[in-house]
Amino acid sequence: MERLFNNLRATSQVELIYHKNKDGNFGDDLNEWIWNEFFPDAFDRDTDIAFIGIGTLLGSGAARATPTAKKRIVFGTGSGYSSIIKLDETWDIRFVRGPRTAKAFSLSPSKSITDPAILVSKFSSNPAKEFEVSFVPHHSSLMYGDWSEVCEHANINLIDPQRDSRRVIDAINKSKLILAESLHGAIVADSLRIPWIPLSTSDIILEFKWLDWAESMDLNISINSAPRILRPITDYTIKEQIKNYIKISLSSLKIKRFDVVRPIFGSSQADKTRAAQRLIEIATNSKQYLSKDNVYKERLDAVLEEINKLRNDYLS
Repeated sequence: MERLFNNLRATSQVELIYHKNKDGNFGDDLNEWIWNEFFPDAFDRDTDIAFIGIGTLLGSGAARATPTAKKRIVFGTGSGYSSIIKLDETWDIRFVRGPRTAKAFSLSPSKSITDPAILVSKFSSNPAKEFEVSFVPHHSSLMYGDWSEVCEHANINLIDPQRDSRRVIDAINKSKLILAESLHGAIVADSLRIPWIPLSTSDIILEFKWLDWAESMDLNISINSAPRILRPITDYTIKEQIKNYIKISLSSLKIKRFDVVRPIFGSSQADKTRAAQRLIEIATNSKQYLSKDNVYKERLDAVLEEINKLRNDYLS
Protein backbone atom coordinates (compact mmCIF):
# COMPACT_ATOMS: atom_id res chain seq x y z
CA MET A 1 0.00 0.00 0.00
CA GLU A 2 3.00 2.31 0.14
CA ARG A 3 2.41 3.18 -3.53
CA LEU A 4 -0.65 5.13 -2.37
CA PHE A 5 1.61 7.87 -1.13
CA ASN A 6 3.20 8.47 -4.51
CA ASN A 7 0.06 10.45 -5.29
CA LEU A 8 -0.02 12.60 -2.17
CA ARG A 9 -0.78 16.10 -3.34
CA ALA A 10 0.75 19.20 -1.82
CA THR A 11 -0.77 22.62 -2.41
CA SER A 12 0.85 25.92 -1.56
CA GLN A 13 4.26 24.22 -1.33
CA VAL A 14 3.28 21.15 0.74
CA GLU A 15 0.97 22.95 3.13
CA LEU A 16 -2.23 21.01 2.41
CA ILE A 17 -1.43 17.31 2.15
CA TYR A 18 -3.91 14.76 0.89
CA HIS A 19 -4.15 11.77 -1.42
CA LYS A 20 -5.13 12.78 -4.94
CA ASN A 21 -6.47 10.01 -7.16
CA LYS A 22 -6.16 10.87 -10.84
CA ASP A 23 -9.66 9.50 -11.48
CA GLY A 24 -11.16 11.18 -8.44
CA ASN A 25 -12.17 9.98 -4.99
CA PHE A 26 -14.66 12.18 -3.23
CA GLY A 27 -13.54 11.42 0.33
CA ASP A 28 -10.00 12.60 -0.30
CA ASP A 29 -11.24 15.43 -2.51
CA LEU A 30 -13.16 16.94 0.41
CA ASN A 31 -9.80 18.40 1.37
CA GLU A 32 -9.89 20.60 -1.73
CA TRP A 33 -12.60 22.87 -0.33
CA ILE A 34 -13.68 22.03 3.20
CA TRP A 35 -10.62 23.45 4.95
CA ASN A 36 -10.81 26.72 3.06
CA GLU A 37 -14.30 27.14 4.50
CA PHE A 38 -12.84 27.15 8.00
CA PHE A 39 -9.40 28.61 7.33
CA PRO A 40 -9.82 31.08 4.42
CA ASP A 41 -6.50 31.86 2.71
CA ALA A 42 -4.59 30.03 5.45
CA PHE A 43 -2.80 27.77 3.04
CA ASP A 44 -0.86 30.63 1.49
CA ARG A 45 0.75 31.85 4.67
CA ASP A 46 3.58 29.60 5.73
CA THR A 47 5.24 27.01 3.54
CA ASP A 48 6.99 25.46 6.54
CA ILE A 49 3.71 24.10 7.90
CA ALA A 50 2.07 20.97 6.50
CA PHE A 51 -1.62 20.34 7.21
CA ILE A 52 -2.76 16.70 7.11
CA GLY A 53 -6.53 16.32 7.39
CA ILE A 54 -9.05 13.96 5.83
CA GLY A 55 -7.67 10.60 4.73
CA THR A 56 -5.66 7.60 5.86
CA LEU A 57 -2.28 9.27 5.81
CA LEU A 58 -0.54 9.09 9.18
CA GLY A 59 2.74 7.20 9.02
CA SER A 60 5.84 6.93 6.88
CA GLY A 61 4.08 8.04 3.69
CA ALA A 62 3.01 11.37 5.15
CA ALA A 63 6.52 11.87 6.51
CA ARG A 64 8.04 11.34 3.07
CA ALA A 65 5.53 13.73 1.54
CA THR A 66 6.60 16.50 3.91
CA PRO A 67 10.41 16.21 4.08
CA THR A 68 11.10 19.91 4.68
CA ALA A 69 8.17 20.76 6.93
CA LYS A 70 9.12 22.31 10.23
CA LYS A 71 5.67 21.52 11.59
CA ARG A 72 3.15 18.86 10.54
CA ILE A 73 -0.35 19.51 11.79
CA VAL A 74 -2.36 16.28 12.04
CA PHE A 75 -6.02 17.19 11.97
CA GLY A 76 -8.11 14.04 12.05
CA THR A 77 -6.30 11.76 9.63
CA GLY A 78 -6.18 8.03 10.24
CA SER A 79 -3.61 5.30 9.71
CA GLY A 80 -3.38 1.88 8.15
CA TYR A 81 -1.78 2.20 4.72
CA SER A 82 1.82 2.96 5.66
CA SER A 83 4.20 1.89 8.38
CA ILE A 84 4.15 3.34 11.87
CA ILE A 85 6.86 5.86 12.64
CA LYS A 86 8.07 7.65 15.74
CA LEU A 87 6.42 11.07 15.88
CA ASP A 88 8.99 13.69 16.79
CA GLU A 89 8.53 17.33 17.80
CA THR A 90 7.65 18.36 14.23
CA TRP A 91 4.33 16.51 14.54
CA ASP A 92 1.55 18.59 16.07
CA ILE A 93 -1.14 16.01 16.71
CA ARG A 94 -4.41 17.89 17.19
CA PHE A 95 -6.53 14.77 16.86
CA VAL A 96 -6.74 11.54 14.87
CA ARG A 97 -9.58 9.58 13.28
CA GLY A 98 -10.10 7.00 15.98
CA PRO A 99 -8.81 5.00 18.95
CA ARG A 100 -6.98 2.44 16.83
CA THR A 101 -4.85 5.09 15.18
CA ALA A 102 -4.18 6.67 18.58
CA LYS A 103 -3.09 3.33 20.01
CA ALA A 104 -0.93 2.46 17.00
CA PHE A 105 1.08 5.66 17.48
CA SER A 106 1.10 5.54 21.29
CA LEU A 107 -1.00 8.67 21.55
CA SER A 108 -3.26 9.58 24.44
CA PRO A 109 -6.83 8.28 23.97
CA SER A 110 -7.93 11.91 24.22
CA LYS A 111 -6.30 12.50 20.81
CA SER A 112 -8.96 10.29 19.23
CA ILE A 113 -12.03 12.29 18.18
CA THR A 114 -13.36 11.17 14.79
CA ASP A 115 -12.91 11.67 11.06
CA PRO A 116 -13.13 15.39 10.20
CA ALA A 117 -15.46 14.63 7.29
CA ILE A 118 -18.15 14.92 9.96
CA LEU A 119 -17.93 18.62 9.11
CA VAL A 120 -19.88 18.18 5.87
CA SER A 121 -23.07 18.55 7.89
CA LYS A 122 -22.21 22.23 8.32
CA PHE A 123 -22.62 22.76 4.57
CA SER A 124 -25.66 20.63 3.80
CA SER A 125 -29.38 21.29 3.74
CA ASN A 126 -32.21 18.79 4.22
CA PRO A 127 -33.47 18.02 0.70
CA ALA A 128 -36.37 15.78 -0.23
CA LYS A 129 -35.40 12.13 -0.46
CA GLU A 130 -35.26 10.79 -4.02
CA PHE A 131 -33.71 7.35 -3.51
CA GLU A 132 -34.82 4.52 -1.23
CA VAL A 133 -31.37 2.92 -1.32
CA SER A 134 -28.07 4.15 -2.77
CA PHE A 135 -24.76 2.32 -3.11
CA VAL A 136 -21.43 4.13 -2.76
CA PRO A 137 -18.70 1.71 -3.90
CA HIS A 138 -15.02 2.08 -3.16
CA HIS A 139 -13.46 4.05 -6.00
CA SER A 140 -11.32 1.06 -7.03
CA SER A 141 -14.41 -1.14 -7.33
CA LEU A 142 -15.86 1.30 -9.82
CA MET A 143 -12.57 1.51 -11.70
CA TYR A 144 -12.33 -2.24 -12.20
CA GLY A 145 -15.99 -3.17 -12.50
CA ASP A 146 -19.17 -1.81 -14.04
CA TRP A 147 -21.68 -1.58 -11.20
CA SER A 148 -24.27 0.42 -13.13
CA GLU A 149 -25.94 -2.69 -14.58
CA VAL A 150 -25.89 -4.43 -11.21
CA CYS A 151 -27.50 -1.49 -9.42
CA GLU A 152 -30.07 -1.02 -12.16
CA HIS A 153 -31.07 -4.67 -11.82
CA ALA A 154 -31.33 -4.26 -8.03
CA ASN A 155 -33.26 -0.97 -8.33
CA ILE A 156 -30.56 0.70 -6.23
CA ASN A 157 -29.17 4.14 -7.02
CA LEU A 158 -25.44 4.09 -7.82
CA ILE A 159 -23.41 7.01 -6.46
CA ASP A 160 -20.12 7.42 -8.29
CA PRO A 161 -17.40 8.25 -5.70
CA GLN A 162 -15.19 9.60 -8.49
CA ARG A 163 -17.54 12.51 -9.15
CA ASP A 164 -17.20 15.98 -7.66
CA SER A 165 -17.36 15.65 -3.88
CA ARG A 166 -20.20 18.14 -3.46
CA ARG A 167 -22.34 16.22 -5.95
CA VAL A 168 -21.62 12.98 -4.11
CA ILE A 169 -22.65 14.57 -0.82
CA ASP A 170 -25.84 15.85 -2.43
CA ALA A 171 -26.71 12.38 -3.77
CA ILE A 172 -26.08 10.79 -0.37
CA ASN A 173 -28.25 13.46 1.24
CA LYS A 174 -31.13 12.57 -1.10
CA SER A 175 -31.03 8.91 -0.07
CA LYS A 176 -32.95 7.15 2.68
CA LEU A 177 -30.36 4.38 3.13
CA ILE A 178 -26.73 4.12 2.08
CA LEU A 179 -24.88 0.91 1.25
CA ALA A 180 -21.28 1.96 1.72
CA GLU A 181 -18.14 0.29 0.49
CA SER A 182 -16.53 3.73 0.54
CA LEU A 183 -15.65 4.61 4.12
CA HIS A 184 -16.42 8.26 3.52
CA GLY A 185 -19.74 7.23 2.03
CA ALA A 186 -20.61 5.95 5.51
CA ILE A 187 -19.02 8.90 7.31
CA VAL A 188 -20.91 11.45 5.23
CA ALA A 189 -24.16 9.50 5.61
CA ASP A 190 -23.71 9.36 9.38
CA SER A 191 -22.92 13.07 9.49
CA LEU A 192 -26.14 13.78 7.55
CA ARG A 193 -28.02 11.43 9.91
CA ILE A 194 -28.79 8.88 7.22
CA PRO A 195 -28.64 5.16 8.12
CA TRP A 196 -25.91 3.16 6.40
CA ILE A 197 -24.74 -0.40 5.97
CA PRO A 198 -21.05 -1.24 5.43
CA LEU A 199 -20.04 -3.77 2.81
CA SER A 200 -16.95 -4.99 1.00
CA THR A 201 -16.51 -6.64 -2.39
CA SER A 202 -12.82 -7.52 -1.95
CA ASP A 203 -9.99 -7.66 0.53
CA ILE A 204 -8.68 -4.36 -0.85
CA ILE A 205 -11.02 -2.75 1.67
CA LEU A 206 -9.03 -1.93 4.80
CA GLU A 207 -11.01 -3.11 7.82
CA PHE A 208 -8.70 -1.28 10.23
CA LYS A 209 -9.80 2.17 9.08
CA TRP A 210 -13.48 1.20 9.19
CA LEU A 211 -13.21 -0.06 12.77
CA ASP A 212 -11.04 2.91 13.73
CA TRP A 213 -13.73 5.38 12.67
CA ALA A 214 -16.72 3.30 13.85
CA GLU A 215 -15.25 2.97 17.33
CA SER A 216 -14.74 6.73 17.42
CA MET A 217 -18.52 7.02 17.03
CA ASP A 218 -19.18 4.33 19.67
CA LEU A 219 -20.32 1.85 17.03
CA ASN A 220 -19.54 -1.87 16.89
CA ILE A 221 -19.92 -2.76 13.23
CA SER A 222 -19.83 -5.87 11.08
CA ILE A 223 -18.88 -5.45 7.42
CA ASN A 224 -21.03 -7.40 4.96
CA SER A 225 -19.47 -9.19 2.00
CA ALA A 226 -20.70 -8.89 -1.59
CA PRO A 227 -19.45 -10.35 -4.88
CA ARG A 228 -16.78 -8.59 -6.85
CA ILE A 229 -17.60 -7.31 -10.32
CA LEU A 230 -14.75 -7.00 -12.83
CA ARG A 231 -14.57 -5.79 -16.41
CA PRO A 232 -13.13 -8.18 -19.03
CA ILE A 233 -9.45 -7.74 -19.79
CA THR A 234 -10.32 -6.73 -23.36
CA ASP A 235 -11.57 -3.41 -21.98
CA TYR A 236 -7.96 -2.47 -21.26
CA THR A 237 -4.94 -1.49 -23.32
CA ILE A 238 -2.41 -4.03 -24.62
CA LYS A 239 0.06 -2.88 -21.99
CA GLU A 240 -2.50 -3.40 -19.22
CA GLN A 241 -3.40 -6.83 -20.63
CA ILE A 242 0.26 -7.92 -20.57
CA LYS A 243 0.62 -6.71 -16.99
CA ASN A 244 -2.51 -8.61 -16.07
CA TYR A 245 -1.27 -11.87 -17.62
CA ILE A 246 1.93 -11.51 -15.59
CA LYS A 247 -0.13 -11.01 -12.42
CA ILE A 248 -2.24 -14.07 -13.19
CA SER A 249 0.88 -16.17 -13.75
CA LEU A 250 2.62 -15.02 -10.57
CA SER A 251 -0.56 -15.47 -8.55
CA SER A 252 -1.23 -18.98 -9.90
CA LEU A 253 2.35 -19.98 -9.07
CA LYS A 254 1.91 -18.41 -5.62
CA ILE A 255 5.02 -16.33 -6.20
CA LYS A 256 3.24 -13.08 -5.41
CA ARG A 257 -0.31 -12.12 -4.50
CA PHE A 258 -2.06 -9.18 -6.16
CA ASP A 259 -5.10 -7.29 -4.90
CA VAL A 260 -6.60 -6.93 -8.38
CA VAL A 261 -6.25 -9.55 -11.09
CA ARG A 262 -8.71 -8.97 -13.90
CA PRO A 263 -10.29 -12.12 -15.36
CA ILE A 264 -9.90 -12.65 -19.08
CA PHE A 265 -13.65 -12.68 -19.68
CA GLY A 266 -14.76 -10.43 -16.82
CA SER A 267 -17.79 -11.04 -14.65
CA SER A 268 -20.56 -13.01 -16.32
CA GLN A 269 -24.20 -12.01 -16.49
CA ALA A 270 -24.89 -14.60 -13.81
CA ASP A 271 -22.21 -12.99 -11.63
CA LYS A 272 -23.90 -9.61 -12.03
CA THR A 273 -27.29 -11.08 -11.19
CA ARG A 274 -25.90 -12.66 -8.03
CA ALA A 275 -24.28 -9.34 -7.08
CA ALA A 276 -27.59 -7.52 -7.55
CA GLN A 277 -29.40 -10.11 -5.43
CA ARG A 278 -26.76 -9.75 -2.73
CA LEU A 279 -27.14 -5.96 -2.64
CA ILE A 280 -30.90 -6.38 -2.26
CA GLU A 281 -30.35 -8.92 0.52
CA ILE A 282 -27.96 -6.60 2.36
CA ALA A 283 -30.29 -3.61 2.03
CA THR A 284 -33.26 -5.65 3.21
CA ASN A 285 -31.86 -7.81 5.97
CA SER A 286 -28.55 -6.43 7.24
CA LYS A 287 -28.19 -4.26 10.30
CA GLN A 288 -28.35 -0.55 9.65
CA TYR A 289 -26.02 1.76 11.53
CA LEU A 290 -26.30 5.36 12.70
CA SER A 291 -24.40 6.86 15.59
CA LYS A 292 -26.47 8.18 18.48
CA ASP A 293 -27.42 11.83 18.20
CA ASN A 294 -25.61 12.79 21.39
CA VAL A 295 -22.40 11.03 20.26
CA TYR A 296 -22.57 12.69 16.86
CA LYS A 297 -23.05 16.13 18.44
CA GLU A 298 -20.22 15.58 20.92
CA ARG A 299 -17.79 14.57 18.16
CA LEU A 300 -18.82 17.44 15.88
CA ASP A 301 -18.47 19.96 18.70
CA ALA A 302 -15.05 18.53 19.59
CA VAL A 303 -13.82 18.95 15.99
CA LEU A 304 -15.18 22.50 15.85
CA GLU A 305 -13.38 23.25 19.11
CA GLU A 306 -10.12 21.99 17.61
CA ILE A 307 -10.68 24.31 14.64
CA ASN A 308 -10.96 27.28 16.98
CA LYS A 309 -7.83 26.23 18.85
CA LEU A 310 -5.90 25.90 15.60
CA ARG A 311 -7.00 29.36 14.49
CA ASN A 312 -5.73 30.82 17.78
CA ASP A 313 -2.42 28.95 17.68
CA TYR A 314 -1.48 29.45 14.03
CA LEU A 315 -3.66 32.05 12.36
CA SER A 316 -4.29 34.80 14.91
